[in-house]
Amino acid sequence: MLKGKDILFLTASEWQDNAVSTMQIAALLSLQNNVVFVETIGRRLPRWSEWRRVLARLQRMLFGVRREQGAGLDAQRVKIYSPFAIPLHHIPWVAWVNRWLLVRQLRRLCRRTEMPSPLVWCFSPTWESVMRRLPHQCWIFHCVDGLHTYNASPAFLAAYQRMARLADLIFTPGSLLYRELSALNRRTHQIGHGCGAVHLRQYDAQAPLPEPVDVAHLPRPRVIFAGALTQWVDYQLFLAVAQRLPHMSFLLLSYVHGLAPSEAVRDLLSLPNIHLLGYKNYADLPRYYAAADAGIIMYRAADEHTRYCTPTKIYDYCGAGLPCVSTRFPATEDAQAVVRVADSIDDFVAGLLDVIATNTGTQQTARRAYALSNTWERQVDRMSVVIMQQLRDAAA
Repeated sequence: MLKGKDILFLTASEWQDNAVSTMQIAALLSLQNNVVFVETIGRRLPRWSEWRRVLARLQRMLFGVRREQGAGLDAQRVKIYSPFAIPLHHIPWVAWVNRWLLVRQLRRLCRRTEMPSPLVWCFSPTWESVMRRLPHQCWIFHCVDGLHTYNASPAFLAAYQRMARLADLIFTPGSLLYRELSALNRRTHQIGHGCGAVHLRQYDAQAPLPEPVDVAHLPRPRVIFAGALTQWVDYQLFLAVAQRLPHMSFLLLSYVHGLAPSEAVRDLLSLPNIHLLGYKNYADLPRYYAAADAGIIMYRAADEHTRYCTPTKIYDYCGAGLPCVSTRFPATEDAQAVVRVADSIDDFVAGLLDVIATNTGTQQTARRAYALSNTWERQVDRMSVVIMQQLRDAAA
């Protein structure tokens, strides 16, 4: 793993969100490097329903560089910074003002955190014009999603193309993204997502993990869905499957995203066997997975975002030994050794009944071995090897 480096992460995440890949990588690298995690500058104006998030973000801006404690993924030694920007990046004069503000903020941040020429590790083209104006040792573009599915404006797509071509290195987890980005930059590397080794060690304990209080009273079999209720969830499929399997308890470790279709979410949550348990602390997730009998991925197969996504929940389910049933898209087709792929309501219902009825200790061991070969520690080690080679080539 990298050691003794200054690394500036420019992200599209907030540290209090779900423990996404950006955070996993930053937390691991912070153990032996000087790591600063710059939170998102936003992709859109917030909805009225998100006012609590807006207030919390404004409060964090006042703190300057901070250490996150008590919620979500353990930040280890990561320094976290919430910059100020106006979330109207599509307006040219606002984009110019934001660039000026952000460059000043980040240059001052680099001085305060003693980063004269860091590795700049960027996860969104929204940062492209800022990144080019920062001192750097190496530019890394980490593309984890089909970013055009969030923003298809000409300005954003142009920034995406520039970032891909200018980057010293590109990392991406998806086979579809790898093919497209390799055409723009030959220094593109496909390195997948992972699961936390800390979680895997909890499953190795001799005593079974205690059931969470909010789950213990719910009848089995229990089926878990981890992740936000977003606009690309297949609510029609979800509703039909839950109605066809009323004896199963569906546990949603979720919050309702601001862009989710409210009526479809309301219909789903009205079912008596659907249980919205809310966002859970990352450290508590193994207890919920251990209390379930299967995991599901309910994404709309025809959705453009779904085609490009690589859900980390595949590894999390496997780490707990859980069988998984999913809709069909490239990431699940690549993981058919551990994921049962369904193409219809009937397929999904039959798949869930089958994987729960036939789940054996041998299968659970095979799934856990798959997760163990794809821990975040292993993936970050692979990225570190590539980065060190790039730094050697640049110095030669």
